[in-house]
Amino acid sequence: SWIKELYICESIIDALTLWTYRIPAVAIMGALPTNHQIQLLSKVPVRKFVIALDNPLLDKAGREGSERLGNNLSRYKLVNYL
Repeated sequence: SWIKELYICESIIDALTLWTYRIPAVAIMGALPTNHQIQLLSKVPVRKFVIALDNPLLDKAGREGSERLGNNLSRYKLVNYL
């Protein structure tokens, strides 16, 4: 069965914390996703991604990573931001 949504985090600690609350999550191991990571994420069988990187208002890298993920993944799935 499909997972309805998948959270995308910067760090493994963030992703593991979400998993402790039974929220599916992955870590991109930094703020800026690679083209390969975006390609892999686009193939994950979920309906929606929730981008949960560092606060884009306070963190330039978090903002750039969120924009990059949103711009690329919205071609394939619904995208929300946390």
